[in-house]
Parts: sequence; structure tokens; C-alpha cells
Amino acid sequence: MKINIEQLFKEKINTIWDDPKFKDIDVVNRGYAVSTNIVERSMLFVGINPSYNHQDSARFYYPLHQEDNEYRKYFSKFEQVSEYTNHKWAHIDLLFFRETSQKYIDEIIKNHPAGLDFIWQQLLVSKQILEAIRPKVIIVSNTKARQFLGKDKFEDKDKWLDYDFEFDHDIGTDRIKNKGSVLINTPVFFTSMLTGQRAIDNGSFERLKWHIDKVLKGENSDGSIPSKKPLD
Repeated sequence: MKINIEQLFKEKINTIWDDPKFKDIDVVNRGYAVSTNIVERSMLFVGINPSYNHQDSARFYYPLHQEDNEYRKYFSKFEQVSEYTNHKWAHIDLLFFRETSQKYIDEIIKNHPAGLDFIWQQLLVSKQILEAIRPKVIIVSNTKARQFLGKDKFEDKDKWLDYDFEFDHDIGTDRIKNKGSVLINTPVFFTSMLTGQRAIDNGSFERLKWHIDKVLKGENSDGSIPSKKPLD
């Protein structure tokens, strides 16, 4: 089953973009880009924000396909993992504004009076999207996305979306441990970038595919792993 992100969340995202206190933030005038028609219970790849080519200036929603997506440079790796695991995939960015340089996020927070709130409001919507998808596994290949999810909580200010993660030695990766969350026990892979100049090397990518496949095959429908049989 697919979730129509545009239908469910367009009003909330537009409320952010139409808020007068954000109008002086440069990226607001570029509009936004959001993936829609997301597959529920999919293998979800989480990024930080869509890139900007100095021509876009619209608010638009783009569909994702299981294979042969137009932006091959970015989505082909996701398709490869999907083919290897025989499991449907999806992708979301935690922020919706378009900017190629990730450093710009910190500049917005630091230099604009309403910058922190601008980022925070987008993250709150993304959290709702994330929990609506209820992915089987989550793959996070961006350090800023990792921070915003709450993986690196050294001080109260680092909590952001405040997910708690605990390494599960049985499956070799983290699980979300927030009590009461629909995502509790969801396996999460924190990994290097899958594309770009600092992308994961081929050998590590092959191991990642194998690891994701192993975890997906071991997961029950409730997100737990099968109980181990006692030794004879």
C-alpha cells in the first residue's frame, strides 16, 4: 500500500513555507521538493534535503518508482539494494528545501532569527511521515540526518527528534527503542553516503546489501526477530 504524501502533508508543509517569519530565508523562495506515493512497510532510505540546480523555484512532489527512476545518479543505489533483497524501497528527506551544500543548514540555524524554527517545523512533519510509513528497516546515509534523528545525543540540544537507538548484537545493527513509538524495534542502519564523491566503496556496499537482506529475512511482521532455538 502506498501513502500519498502530497495529499496528507501538503497543507502542513505549505503552512511552513507561507509563514511570514520565514520569508527572508533564501531557500524559502526556491520552493521545495518532496517524494510522494511512498510504499508502506518498505525499506526506507533517509536523506537530508533535495539538491538545487539554480533553476527550480516551485513547490513540487515527485513520484518514486521501484526501478528506472529518472535521477539515476542518486536513486540507482536504492534500486540495487531493493533488487538484491527483493524488498520494496522508499526514500524521504528530513528537510524539504532545496540546497546542495549541507553546510547551509547550520548557516540557516546560526544566522537567521527564525532559522532554528524553520528547520524544526520541517523535522516535525518528517517525523509524522516517517511514522506513517512504518518501514521494515531504515537506512540513514547522511551524518546530519543521523544527528536530527537523535543518534548523537551528547547534550539536551542534540536531542532533535529524540529517537533512542540501541545496538542489537543479534542482528548487528541498531534498533529504535522509544516506548510507545510505532517505530519501536525497527532496525536502523547508519552508513556512509551511498552516492557522491564520498560514497561508500564497492566492497562495503556489497556487505551492506547482504546485511540488510539478512535482517529483512530475519524480521517477523511485528518487527521482532525469531526466537533462537535452545541448544540440544
